Amino acid sequence: MTERLEDASAVLRIEANDKGRDVLSVNTSGKVLEYDLRQIIQFSVATAENLPIVESQTVSMRRAYLYKSTDVLGSEREKDAVRHTLQKNLVNMAMLRIAAAAR
Repeated sequence: MTERLEDASAVLRIEANDKGRDVLSVNTSGKVLEYDLRQIIQFSVATAENLPIVESQTVSMRRAYLYKSTDVLGSEREKDAVRHTLQKNLVNMAMLRIAAAAR
C-alpha cells in the first residue's frame, strides 16, 4: 500500500459509496420500532497504467436494528455498531472479489 500513484502496482477506486436508512416497522402509534440500514459500494481495480484488473463491481448489504424511543442514546450506539459491522462485511466481500479476480 502506498499513497503515491507512481509507486503502486494496482489502484483501488471507490466509485460510489451510498448509505441509507429506511423505516422497517412502526407500532400502532406510528412510532418507529425498527430501521433498516443499507450500504452499496461500487469499486474497480486497475494497474498503475490504468489497465483493468477488476472491472467495476457493486456490493451491497442491509441490516436491521431495533429502535427504542425511550433509549435514544442506546439506539444510536446500536445503529453505529450495526453500521460499523455492515461496513466491515462490505469490505470483506469486496476483498474476496478482488482476490478471486487476481487468481
